[in-house]
Amino acid sequence: MQAPPGELFICRTAGNIVPAWGDTVGGVGATIEYAVEVLNVKHIVIVGHSDCGAMKALIAPEKVQHLRAIAGWIRHAERVSAVAQEMHGDADDPGFVNHLIEENVTTQLDHLVTYPFVADKMRSGNLFVHGLVFDIKTGTFRILDRATNHFLPLKTALEQRAAHVPVQV
Repeated sequence: MQAPPGELFICRTAGNIVPAWGDTVGGVGATIEYAVEVLNVKHIVIVGHSDCGAMKALIAPEKVQHLRAIAGWIRHAERVSAVAQEMHGDADDPGFVNHLIEENVTTQLDHLVTYPFVADKMRSGNLFVHGLVFDIKTGTFRILDRATNHFLPLKTALEQRAAHVPVQV
């Protein structure tokens, strides 16, 4: 990220899952609240990545059901699987995982906005949320364009923004 120490406040979770407000009390909600209310962060970025094991567990939950904590955690992303199946159920296996990864980033952004302090700061223009997907093989990012609900190559989005083409990120 090429940021100096103290510039980034990071919360990593399996599957970059953010439970919706009220779904759980725990570290993720406390971390978000601290970042927004105490540190006054201006940008929250949800970053998914290619070949995500958590998204593969959504496809085959029986493979992690013996891992109680993981199985319970993955349930926070069940909506992701349902939406991706509805929209892209005919995709081949690798293609479907990619759709799950993108839908997961979108869903976790939606969950983030259920936190009252996040919604308040966003409405007042003091907080912005962004969704990215990182492709491990190519080292490239795609960013969610909220106007179209499609992930664009980051370079393309930045070029469009510089050319004043509307990209809502």
